[in-house]
Amino acid sequence: MLDKLPFDIITSEICSKNLNLTDIVQVGIALNQNSSGIFNPERVYPRDKWTENGYDPAFYDTLIDCLNQRKTLADKLYKTEKTIGRAYEVMEQIGSRKDVEVFEVLKETFEIEKLVSLSFLSWGSMGLMVQT
Repeated sequence: MLDKLPFDIITSEICSKNLNLTDIVQVGIALNQNSSGIFNPERVYPRDKWTENGYDPAFYDTLIDCLNQRKTLADKLYKTEKTIGRAYEVMEQIGSRKDVEVFEVLKETFEIEKLVSLSFLSWGSMGLMVQT
C-alpha cells in the first residue's frame, strides 16, 4: 500500500514528521530505496566523517547493520567478543576526543550502554571525559 503513495508524500509527510531514523530506514528497505536520500542509514552519521575521525570502519558497518535489521547493540546478535571489543575501542576514542556528537548517536540510536559499561566515561564541567 505504501508503494502506491507519491514519493514526495512518503518522504515529506510520513517519514519526516512521524518516524524515527530506524523506522525511516525500514520504509526505505520496503520500497527498495534504502541507499538514497532520507532512507539511507548512513544519515545517522556519515561514513566518511566516521573514518576521518579514525573510528573503526568495521564497527560502523555493525551500526549500519543495526539500522537495517531494526535492532540495537543490545540485541544478542551483537553481543560477541569482537563487537564488544570494537565498541570499547571506539568509546575510548570518543572519550579522549570528547566527541559528544558521536557519543549521543551511539547512546540514543544504538543503546551502546547495553553492550558495554560506560562507567569509564563521565560528564564533567568540560563535557565528556575519560576517567582514569
